[in-house]
Amino acid sequence: MKRPITLFLTLFLLFQMTSYAYGEEVDKDVAKSVETVKEKSEEPDPNLKEKYELLREENLNLRKEILRLHNKYSSGPAEKIPVFLYHHILPQEYIEKYNWTDNSSVLSVEAFKEQMDFLYENGFYTASLEELQAFMNGKITLPKKTVVITFDDGYLSNALYAYPIMREYNFRATIFVHGHRVDGKQEAFDPSTTQAISIYEAYKYGDVFDYGSHTYDLHYVNENRKRPYWQQKRK
Repeated sequence: MKRPITLFLTLFLLFQMTSYAYGEEVDKDVAKSVETVKEKSEEPDPNLKEKYELLREENLNLRKEILRLHNKYSSGPAEKIPVFLYHHILPQEYIEKYNWTDNSSVLSVEAFKEQMDFLYENGFYTASLEELQAFMNGKITLPKKTVVITFDDGYLSNALYAYPIMREYNFRATIFVHGHRVDGKQEAFDPSTTQAISIYEAYKYGDVFDYGSHTYDLHYVNENRKRPYWQQKRK
């Protein structure tokens, strides 16, 4: 009985070794194929710049047509343009849960949506900063119901909460970001604190937001994180 058992075990082990080696080769082949596909997908499109320029031109032309129609149906040209300034935006439940209620720079998503609803329902045009500059230089006419919308500090909450609301209404806005906060991977959202929109993710929101500089580290004047005099508490 020993010889058949020994033979069986020998054959079983050989089978296992062969299967393992074969499986290892298959795994290597699969990994190689995946890597090849990955490399191909990461190859730069030689026509990418041309495609971008065409899309940019189409968007600019569409923007001009929207402005033309706004001016046509406006009750008159604008003389002055109000500028709205926002910062951090959170759902009301988060404002209360994470003790943001005493911070006047934090607005609830509910209040923000109500304001955007009002602008849309009353036919307001949201001008870009480029259009505002052209208006101030007398190069273009803006409709009487025109506002400019801006966000300071470049918070991730702007992308999570303001973006979908504004995109629904085809509104434009400009976000002014701090240089020292944006050059890194996108942080996970945490309503108990603040995160910045990563410069590497900012393009995703380009159909609503333009981006500008809020300096590199505006809120501090030196490496010791000392705040400028206008932000220091008065005695």
